[in-house]
Amino acid sequence: MGMTILRDLSVLWSLFHILILFILLYRSRYPRKKTIILTGIFMTPVVVLNVAGLALYGTEFMGKVFLLTCTLPGFVFFWFMSGDRKGQFLFTFCLADTVSYWIIVVTNLADFYFGGEKYILMFIGRLVLFPLLEWAAARFLRNPYRELQESAARG
Repeated sequence: MGMTILRDLSVLWSLFHILILFILLYRSRYPRKKTIILTGIFMTPVVVLNVAGLALYGTEFMGKVFLLTCTLPGFVFFWFMSGDRKGQFLFTFCLADTVSYWIIVVTNLADFYFGGEKYILMFIGRLVLFPLLEWAAARFLRNPYRELQESAARG
């Protein structure tokens, strides 16, 4: 087991922060409080099961099924929650997923090349970068992005 606990915790951290980023950017059909509660109720089991799968079956197997076990359920859940069910939703989902994916890739590479695959750099990088991304999204991107969503009738 050893240092893989840092890997597993960083994956858990990443998945929860991907949800937070998406909540910051998309327009839910429901008030913020209800959106957060419903997201917690429906997405927490998805996140926990994927992290458990990572711990039990390893990164190679989970990397192959992650699209089906995490991304697809998240897509379906947020699509039902979204006030935008056209191109705006798809773009927002892909934007949040892609930006988050790049944080995951960069922290993986940093740990591989500079951290000796002990998952310390990965863990610290994600611990810092995801909240920083959320702050930047809330501070600089959220309002202009939502205005753009409202002005685009078809996405």
